[in-house]
Amino acid sequence: MRKLFLAVVATLILAGCSDSFKNSPEDMAVYVDTLGQSCKTDADCLTPMDYLIQSNCPFGSICQAGSCVVTCPVVEPQICEQDSDCNCENRGDKSLDCVCHDGSCLSIEDRG
Repeated sequence: MRKLFLAVVATLILAGCSDSFKNSPEDMAVYVDTLGQSCKTDADCLTPMDYLIQSNCPFGSICQAGSCVVTCPVVEPQICEQDSDCNCENRGDKSLDCVCHDGSCLSIEDRG
């Protein structure tokens, strides 16, 4: 009886999963790179895929001075009140600027 129960549960799980793999083009989101585009909030910015696939930093994007930029969190110091509290030397030539954004130090990254 236990084997029958497990078989039924496995079948139901697999049946439910099979539909999730049948995405129509209308269901699939299109990923758009917003780097350099104008913005009003961080939510307007998407991190470019070529950054997301890298393993050397958990890249993100923010709206900085009305334009979307890619950022890399700074390890030390993590907490800040103003830009001068931040040090992005560990990012080397990749860092265009070092900013305090929402209380965290971020390196504005070069597209290179």
